[in-house]
Amino acid sequence: MKANLILLSWLCAGCALPRQIHFSGSPSLEAARGHLDDGEYYQARKAAERFLKDHPADKDASALLQDILIREAARRREILATKPLEEWSRDERDAEIETWMERAKSLLEIQEYEQALLSAEHVFLYDPENQRASRLIDEINHRALRDGARQIQMQRSSLEIEKRGLLEEYRRRLKAAREAGRVGAAKMAAERILLLNPEDKEALEAIERADPPGGGK
Repeated sequence: MKANLILLSWLCAGCALPRQIHFSGSPSLEAARGHLDDGEYYQARKAAERFLKDHPADKDASALLQDILIREAARRREILATKPLEEWSRDERDAEIETWMERAKSLLEIQEYEQALLSAEHVFLYDPENQRASRLIDEINHRALRDGARQIQMQRSSLEIEKRGLLEEYRRRLKAAREAGRVGAAKMAAERILLLNPEDKEALEAIERADPPGGGK
């Protein structure tokens, strides 16, 4: 009798396996939601990306990934606000660069081109001459033009929040560079501001001072 119960238990345990395999796609997305609820944005993003790799047309998964990326960006801005960039170590800067590069690539894959561009632009906060970010921006622009970027639907509020955050940081850099008399750094900060806001008066004035008509003669 005991042997039969053991055998029955073993057979029932085996019967449960096909169900777990049948629903193998679902747990990945549920895991993403669980990580998101726990504030584990990196793990949530990776889980959602894995699910989308197998289900690229899943709209719920795309929406979830976008939500994860928005919250992850907000977390990165909070981190940036707690410590001046001048105090960041090289390793800390490199880690942030990788985070923003991965985020830009994820947004590119779900055709959120403007958010992808903003994420790639964040890299320049940590490395103003980063060639990987420059090449990624070129790729984003190329794919946006190829796909007819008019079709893009995006959350304007989150984009404006990101733009404001970048603008504030570049304006701070512009002010610091001008006060220190670093013309090249001031010009670079002004150029970044104009990428985000082409009509920014302060940035336009800084460019004019850096490149006066007639070469300053």
